[in-house]
Amino acid sequence: MPGLDGQTVLVTGAAGWLGQSLLHALTDGLSDCAAFAAPARTARIRAFVLPHEAAALDGFRDAVDVVTGDLRRPEDCTRFCARAGGAILFHLAGIIHPRRVREFYEVNLQGTEHVLAAAADASVARAVVMSSNSPLGVNQMSFTLTHWCPSPSATEGSERGAPHRRSARARTGHPIATRVTSARNQEGT
Repeated sequence: MPGLDGQTVLVTGAAGWLGQSLLHALTDGLSDCAAFAAPARTARIRAFVLPHEAAALDGFRDAVDVVTGDLRRPEDCTRFCARAGGAILFHLAGIIHPRRVREFYEVNLQGTEHVLAAAADASVARAVVMSSNSPLGVNQMSFTLTHWCPSPSATEGSERGAPHRRSARARTGHPIATRVTSARNQEGT
């Protein structure tokens, strides 16, 4: 992966479908996308999973440092982000099928706040925060998964629907570069 060699890459939710897909892309590259065909061979990859999910990453043990913990515990997030100055964080963890509704709030909101605060304290440089299409409850809209590969000349613009950049500051006041995009459903809203 261009630009990630020599970098520390932090991945939350690494045991899930999206997390494992990202780990495969980082460790194996994406053969069907020229821009990302080569793996990030010298990247230091650290994955954060719940203790009972660690076995799901056994196939990555040679390439990935697995850290177990819970986003709901700030001290676990601090341990996960320790010594990761300059890193890029892919925050993919979230709950979509909770036992209780309050778990949406505890994991998806408070957990995100905990990991972003820990990342800021550790001087993580960038955060990519992903969400399901149901971050706060059941979403009846359908979405289509497509493979997207940017062209080398892709640029960011301010035209309608284009991603835009924002500088976010976590509670500590340290800047974390973020890129905000909005998903469109099939009706275009």
